Amino acid sequence: LDEDTGVRMVRLSNGVACNYKHTTFDAGQVFVRIQSRTGALSEGVPGGGVVGEMVVSLDTLMDSGLGEHSAQDVERWLFLNAITVESTVTLERLTLTMSVSATEGGLAKALQFAHLVLSSPRFDPDAFARTLKDNEIEDEHRCMSLASKTWTTLMLDAMGGDARFQPLGRDKLGAIDREKASQALLAALVPHRLEVTVVGDYAETGQELEDLLLLYLGTVASPLPADHPSLQHAAQVLHDRHHPARRLPIAAMLPHSAPTRDPKQWTLSLKTVTLP
Repeated sequence: LDEDTGVRMVRLSNGVACNYKHTTFDAGQVFVRIQSRTGALSEGVPGGGVVGEMVVSLDTLMDSGLGEHSAQDVERWLFLNAITVESTVTLERLTLTMSVSATEGGLAKALQFAHLVLSSPRFDPDAFARTLKDNEIEDEHRCMSLASKTWTTLMLDAMGGDARFQPLGRDKLGAIDREKASQALLAALVPHRLEVTVVGDYAETGQELEDLLLLYLGTVASPLPADHPSLQHAAQVLHDRHHPARRLPIAAMLPHSAPTRDPKQWTLSLKTVTLP
């Protein structure tokens, strides 16, 4: 517990860092933010992926459905439970934010959705094609705007032509491969790289909230093997960013083979969180 802010901080045995605090600024509402310390800066560098693949793969994931549930089913379930979801990718962060009512188990339902996003992601070809098309249309509109073209030129000059600071154009979109892009996103969603923040007017006690975090987030395993190239690259980028003067082995940044916890607590099946 941070005495100054009132924020409680816990780390689940699979590496997920969790912070939570009860507030009444927005009565009856709870906000859940899942953040990964990997963003667009990891792209377009030696060993990294293609520029723009993180944004495209995240949009594809959010439009593909989850597990055995179609995108339409997931969208309807979110609507019926009044859960608002926003996803963004910045230079240094990937963020998934959910807003939900604190009544009728709203927080538990939001965490169920988060569990499926992290444990049963999908990257459907049709959703990938739609995402590329949407970005192409956005690029066409941007090219017709004098203000946008001026801003792009200024950024190009200021950043020395670094493609990571430029809008996604047709040339960059055409270079993105669905399979490689999805692997890059999965590397950013490994448990030990995630930080979850819960804040709002939730009805659960501290212990009940921690039990929900353990049930829905503590049972998420890494979607990639520890030696996967995308995971190795993401670990190296994070290491270089925070420790520029030191060079530790990649293995030092990777999670242990298995979190230590009572095996009975790992028995969560998707049936527990299936959508109606």
